[in-house]
Amino acid sequence: SDISIRGANSQSALLLIDGRPINTGYFGGADLSLIPVSQIEKVQVIKGPASVRYGANSLGGIVNIVTRGGVYTSPQVTVRGLFGGLGHRELNGAAGGNFGNYTGWITVEDVGWNGTPLSNDFSADGNEDGGTRSNSDLERKGINLKVARNFHNRGYLSLMAGHVQAKKGLPGSTVRDEYWRFVDWRRSGGNISNLYYITRDLHLKSSLFANLLNDELVSYRDETYSYDNIKFDSQMRSLTWGGSLELDWNGLNAHELAAGVKVSTDRTKRRDIDKGESWTHSSDRTVSVYMEDNYQPGSNVMLTAGVGSYSYYMKETDRSISSLGFMTGLSRRWNGDITTRLAASRSVFFPTQHNLYSPGRGNPDLQPEEARKYELSLEFDADNRSGTHSQFLLTVFLQQTTNQIDLSPVSGMFVNRNRMVGWGIETGFNREVNRWFDLECTLSTLNWTTNDWTLYNTPHLKLSGRLSLLAQFRTRGYLEASWFGKRRAPADGDDSRDMPAYVVLNGNASHSLNRWTTLKLVVRNIFDAYYEEVYGYPGPGRQVLGGVELKLL
Repeated sequence: SDISIRGANSQSALLLIDGRPINTGYFGGADLSLIPVSQIEKVQVIKGPASVRYGANSLGGIVNIVTRGGVYTSPQVTVRGLFGGLGHRELNGAAGGNFGNYTGWITVEDVGWNGTPLSNDFSADGNEDGGTRSNSDLERKGINLKVARNFHNRGYLSLMAGHVQAKKGLPGSTVRDEYWRFVDWRRSGGNISNLYYITRDLHLKSSLFANLLNDELVSYRDETYSYDNIKFDSQMRSLTWGGSLELDWNGLNAHELAAGVKVSTDRTKRRDIDKGESWTHSSDRTVSVYMEDNYQPGSNVMLTAGVGSYSYYMKETDRSISSLGFMTGLSRRWNGDITTRLAASRSVFFPTQHNLYSPGRGNPDLQPEEARKYELSLEFDADNRSGTHSQFLLTVFLQQTTNQIDLSPVSGMFVNRNRMVGWGIETGFNREVNRWFDLECTLSTLNWTTNDWTLYNTPHLKLSGRLSLLAQFRTRGYLEASWFGKRRAPADGDDSRDMPAYVVLNGNASHSLNRWTTLKLVVRNIFDAYYEEVYGYPGPGRQVLGGVELKLL
């Protein structure tokens, strides 16, 4: 469940759940399966220049998952089950609603399968003989809770907590012998956030968060997955905690001023159980201090300017790194339907504990990655007289990255590389013809001046489309197609190879029998296309799931 925005390394993207960072302290990335799909209200993505309010470590973009838990007119209780071949099941339940000044939402899930299918076009290769992907089984259970208290003209207080645990195989490469399994995989986390209206124009925002990780990863010598035949048994535990404090003031004419601080501390301990090793400890702390002004001299113009000071402290080497960031943007609305935006920023990503201390690869002398981002966009958004809605977006972007952290092909250690420049164009079109028909299409191009392997497996051209249809008799349909252009992939040694373009079509349909019962059909990879996002790792073939959703309240 890695995420890469405009070719950036997935570990450098800032991933949030309701504003709470979920990036792990050691590797930097996060598994998006931490949050059940049934609990997601919407997903906010920032690809280009972002507000300094997000702090450090957002160089690779920002993804904020907003969960359900807003104001509901009445309590709701739903249960849903999807079932398919190879023992596939996706079970979840949700309950929530508005109870006076309180809002609550709780979800539980039970997900599992014995394996994922391979495309019929797959030819036996390496450790795969077709049919079912080897070592692709999963068992996962989770629970999430969200509670909020509304104090009306004095603010609000919210609490969110969640836990998910799993046992799962990690499907290996078809060109190398890889036999890895997570025999224990657990994530727990929570946050408390508060908005307090000191006066009508002065607001105080505060939050505290904590994330716990407990993993045990075992590497085996062959496909028997016998503990008597292992390469290593590695255990990791980590705790990430921190908080933020922000003061907003709207008392100055046409200005909205904000100042704040964010603090995050990571503590990790690791050991190889099979070697009888004792725990190896590592810890760090990141502090972001920022100020921002949103100036609106007129109803159609907005100017944003912000500056941030970022610091990173590594306890094991008693070393500190400091850097500065900024963001400035100008938006202008023309004739009500057209908006232009121009923005620039300087973002910072500090090395992860894996970059610094990984055995045989770590480099404690690494410098932070820095990126200058520039973006120009044009948006057309209009409601036609016929009742239809149209939206068009065109974005041109440029990103200059220095000190990019990567593995050296010579030493095998993490090093800082020279400057990389990436640029591209993104277009998007959405047409809501009526309440029955909705069409969306996006096209993205990406180019870069580097031979860096982290941009391998990244296509220069991507095209996607989405079609929503509401038919008669309470039936809904949804189709989504994604086409990925050719790309280069690393092979053995310093070699590389071309990867072919591919297209994947997914769809789902639902039919409401009555106000309480809805039938569900989900088909993933409808045409059973064979594809590899990463060389040597075939994607799943066609999957057909069917089930029902019940509204009990």
